[in-house]
Amino acid sequence: GARAGAAGAGVVGSGLGGVRHKTTGVGIIVGNDGDVEKALRRLKRTMIEVGIMKEQKKREYFVKGAEQRVINKREFEHRTWKKYLRSKVGWVLRRKERGF
Repeated sequence: GARAGAAGAGVVGSGLGGVRHKTTGVGIIVGNDGDVEKALRRLKRTMIEVGIMKEQKKREYFVKGAEQRVINKREFEHRTWKKYLRSKVGWVLRRKERGF
């Protein structure tokens, strides 16, 4: 079943029914200045770093296995291309430093 009050489920002293398991998730503490906007920006940045946004986008709709393989292959080729490009740029910069 669905968990009621997922924001604090399983946290000690939350009043939501004991400690069953430790929940995992992202949380941000609002500082003493009480700047909620700053805390929300920090939360968004943390969610992007952890990969929650990418996971949410991925789960937006169902992707069939064959389509997922095509996507994975395209992403792999893109990563490989980027790695190759970085090595080329590094080579050019090192060559430039030596005065060629």
